[in-house]
Formats: sequence, structure tokens, C-alpha cells
Amino acid sequence: MRHSLFLLAFLSAFLATSQTYNSLSIDGNIGLNSALGPFAEGCQSNYLGVYHLDVNCRYMLNNKFGVMGGVGFDRIKNDESGYYQDLNYFKTHYFRLSFQAVFNVGRIAEFEDIHPRFGLLFHTGFGFSSLKDAHRSVWFKNFRTQGSDEMMHLIMGFTPQWRLTDYMAIHTDFTFVANIWQTKTFDFTGPNEFHKGVDGRIATFSVGLSYYFGREGQGRKHKDWIWDMDIAKPSSSQPGDAILERNTVKVDTTEVKPPAPVNRVTPDDRDGDGVPNDIDVCPDTPGEGETGCPNSDSDGDGIVNTLDDCPDVKGSLSSGGCPEIDGASKNAIDEGMREVHFEDGTDVIQIESNGHLDKIVKILIDHPEYNLDIDAHTNEEAAEGSNLSLSRARAKRIKDYLISKGIEKERLKAEGFGSIIPVYGNETRIEFKITF
Repeated sequence: MRHSLFLLAFLSAFLATSQTYNSLSIDGNIGLNSALGPFAEGCQSNYLGVYHLDVNCRYMLNNKFGVMGGVGFDRIKNDESGYYQDLNYFKTHYFRLSFQAVFNVGRIAEFEDIHPRFGLLFHTGFGFSSLKDAHRSVWFKNFRTQGSDEMMHLIMGFTPQWRLTDYMAIHTDFTFVANIWQTKTFDFTGPNEFHKGVDGRIATFSVGLSYYFGREGQGRKHKDWIWDMDIAKPSSSQPGDAILERNTVKVDTTEVKPPAPVNRVTPDDRDGDGVPNDIDVCPDTPGEGETGCPNSDSDGDGIVNTLDDCPDVKGSLSSGGCPEIDGASKNAIDEGMREVHFEDGTDVIQIESNGHLDKIVKILIDHPEYNLDIDAHTNEEAAEGSNLSLSRARAKRIKDYLISKGIEKERLKAEGFGSIIPVYGNETRIEFKITF
């Protein structure tokens, strides 16, 4: 025990080095425990026992990850109020020395968006334990007597915390400990039959206080509460200051666009760019030069956005600014427009058309950059309303077929036009158009 305390003191002094923000803290807890076993037959502890203590020295490497070493103590006593209260009496002391990794879940999950004073730590690791029969063994002595049992343990837990000031926070802690190679039961009345594996289990529930120390003045704030290590300023002392500073920095680094020129709008020049309406290719959008159109070209293909059907994808002038469609795709699309047919007066696709639709499926799979517009035109001997409904049903039927073959529905657009837009004269057919 004395060596453990000396180690903690040395670790504290070693880690308390000059940092932009404070990294070191001492965390103390007091609370309850619940020993879950093993116990000998006829023995049981209180469901919740008093006397749980632990003290930890924690060092945060950054605002999301750190390391921690600490000591803990639990008293385990026989059941005093339940079914086993009149049976075997026992009292044992459990001591542990633990080394753990700490993850600042509050910063990883950006809890500052919920409340800047609320945080959450997750800790896990391993250590060494000693279980003592309080009636047969004295602390720091007789480690090899029948009243002593030494082992290793695994440990993990969560610590919700609430910042009071830049140098202090209160917290609760929920920790689970699993012992390895525990040879005695917690009551010391018999051997532990499962001591070769992970068996002894203790849960603790405690409240505590974290004290941050290191730098003074502007460097006082601890890394637990620094939202962004690169831009948050340690002089922030109000709950929302760090968030405000982060947002302000983002705004300050945003490119500032120059104010738009003041245009002189006249009846002969609606957009006020100095190019008369009768020769302005873009009469309602201010531009420059002889065309009167803006010269911005987002995809850098030499075709300005206002004349580019695919302003975000490089293409060619012959394709309206969109990429060229390869020959195999063109042939399949052309065959589909000629050879996809329906049963008369219905939206049932003729079985002979499936092969042509499957070729279009393959194209869409091979080219994930392609989307497909499906336009249906009908000229049945019926009222226009019936033609429109039928064309919509046929377009949807083709869309459903392509989806059933694995094409994402977001890539497909289906519309029916009846005979309102007779693109192909009086012909009844389907039009396919690849988009990007």
C-alpha cells in the first residue's frame, strides 16, 4: 500500500509539466459496492454495501484520450437484512491497484452541443488486487496467510461529470471489476472452484470530485473541457465561450466575396449588365462580354454554367456540356426505345422486351455515374385522360422492373405524358435518356 501511494505521488509530480492546457487531475470517489460472487454456500453479502473508496491520478494526452492510475478499497460484509442475515458472519477487505486508458466520450460525441458543462468519461484497464479476511489478516502484513488472496483484475466504467469551475468538477462513477485467479470466496469460508478464470465480480457506485491542477491564469482550463484543441482559447471562462470562439473562427476563415456590382436595370436591359435584351443570350442573368452571360465554369470544361446541362461534370459541347455516352450504351438505349413494348391497352411489359431492359440494367451497373429518365408516350384510341394514366403506369412499371434488378430508385425518374408531347409523332413508345 505504501509503495502504491508513493508511485501515485511520483506519477503526479512527473506528469505535471507545462502544457497549453492543464492535463493532470486527481479524482476521488466515495460510495457503495455490490459483490456479485463467488460466495460459499449459505453466505451472501449485502446487495449494496457501504465503504467504497478510490483515488485516481489521471493525465489527458489530448481532449479525447488519456491514462489513469489509482488505488481502490471496498469492504465486503455478510448480508445484514436479507435471507442470509442469520447465517455465516464475515467481513473482508478488498484492495486494488489499477492502470487504465481513459476516453473522453463527451468530446468525441460533442456533448458541448447538449450542454458545455456536461461530460462523460469511459475508462478501462487492468490491475492487481488483494482480498483480506478482516479477522485473520492485517493490512500490509501476512500476505501469505490463510486470510489473504492475491489476484489480477480487469476493470471498466463510466464517469458522467459536471464542470463547476476551470479547476474543479463533480462526477458520479459506475465501475465493474472482474477478478482473475481468485482462489478464495469473498467470505473466506471455502475455496473458489472457478479460480482459474475470470470469476470474482464487484460493481461500485460512487460520487466524487475531480481537481485539475498545473498551469495558472489563462492556461487553467483542463483538456476535459476543450472542444477543439487547435482553436479554442484557454481564456474562455463562460460556459458557451468556447463554442462561440469555434464558430467565430470558422466564419473568419470563410472566403469573403466582393460585393456585387451595382447594375443599371432598364426596360431594354432587364439584368442591367450593359448588353441589350435583343442580343443578350442570358437576358435575366447579369453577365459580361458580347453574350451577356456569366463566365463561371464550375467543371472547367470550357462551357459556362448557364449553357452547361451538367455544370458539375466535365463534358463536351456536342453533348450540351455533359460527358459523352459510350457507343455500347447508346446502342442499348436506342434498342430499348424501339423494342420495349406493352400488351395493348395495358402496362404489362411484353416478355420479349425483358432482354432489352436487362441490357439497360447492365449499363447502369457498369456506370454508377449514369441516371436514367423514363418517359412514356401513348396514343391509344381513348380519351386523353386515359392515355395520360396509361403512360404513367407504363413508365412506373419499367422503373419497378429496373429496381427489382438492383438499380437504386434514386437514380431513376419515371414520367408519363400521354399524347400531350408527341415527341415521335403519333407513335406509342418509351423514351430513355441518360443523365448525370
